Amino acid sequence: ALHLDLASLRRELLPVLLLAGPGVLMSMGICAGILYLGAGRSGLASEVGWPQALIFGAVLAATDPISVLALFRELGVPRRLYLLVEGESLLNDGVAVVVFVIVGKVFGIDGGEPLVGSAIASEAIRTFVWMVGIGLGTGLAIGAAASFLTKQIDDHLIEIVLTVIVAYSAFLTAETLHASGVLATVAAGLMVGSFGSHYGMSVTTRVA
Repeated sequence: ALHLDLASLRRELLPVLLLAGPGVLMSMGICAGILYLGAGRSGLASEVGWPQALIFGAVLAATDPISVLALFRELGVPRRLYLLVEGESLLNDGVAVVVFVIVGKVFGIDGGEPLVGSAIASEAIRTFVWMVGIGLGTGLAIGAAASFLTKQIDDHLIEIVLTVIVAYSAFLTAETLHASGVLATVAAGLMVGSFGSHYGMSVTTRVA
């Protein structure tokens, strides 16, 4: 997130969101269906029902493309393809975590009562809006605060340490608020990388 070009991400935001949103849900559904039909219905693991299958699917839905991106760099693939995969990988973890929490609440896996009827949709929407909205807001606020603080400091070692503090504080603050720590960290990284690095960081810090 720190090194992602925000202007390029904005241009490709729609396909990135489609991959990170409906794409993750589709991946979760396929994984859940394979597990339910392959293990549950075949008798190999009769205790596997839709709740367990969907939780399992949510865990597997977020792909980690680090090795793919490394291969892309070696092969010199078009920048747009690289950006789509990189942008999607930043958001899909957060979406998968949110979906994981929602599935846990719907089926009562989190220790509460299972939801029925219209309560499923209302709770899913409320949880999604809270976790995503508060997570992104927390990250942007912490990233902005760190950017202003960095402008007051002219020591690249301290400024680098601040970026580490930003990453952890964004994640932990959002988790304390029961929001998405992953999305908070991504938002903080984008803020520091796109705004803070130009507003408050010296050339020495950026290179270091």
